[in-house]
Amino acid sequence: MGACRIFKPGTGLIKTFDGDFGDNINFHFTVGSPLKYEDFYENSSISIYPNPSDEVFFIEGKEIEKAKINILDSQGRKVNLRSSISKGKISFDSRKLPNGIYLIQIIGERINETKRLIMD
Repeated sequence: MGACRIFKPGTGLIKTFDGDFGDNINFHFTVGSPLKYEDFYENSSISIYPNPSDEVFFIEGKEIEKAKINILDSQGRKVNLRSSISKGKISFDSRKLPNGIYLIQIIGERINETKRLIMD
């Protein structure tokens, strides 16, 4: 006889159904947010730091200076910030940004990522 087990990544076993469960299982659960592979396994070559930030933040990664960077506020509006570029790193002056959560879109030849930045 088999069994059915439900696991939560990082915390372990949640529920086990014994092998004598008939021909179907009904189990209701709630997930706090949509999940995708990247949520569990960070495989990004891009770093944003410090995060949370207050005055200046950096985006660092291979060939980042060739990428297009879009910064979006919580309403989806594009935000323009002063930046300076050096090899493998871009710094942004974020002193005028209000507190909140921002999305950083990084689009390049081999990069297509969106990351979150928290402004304190």
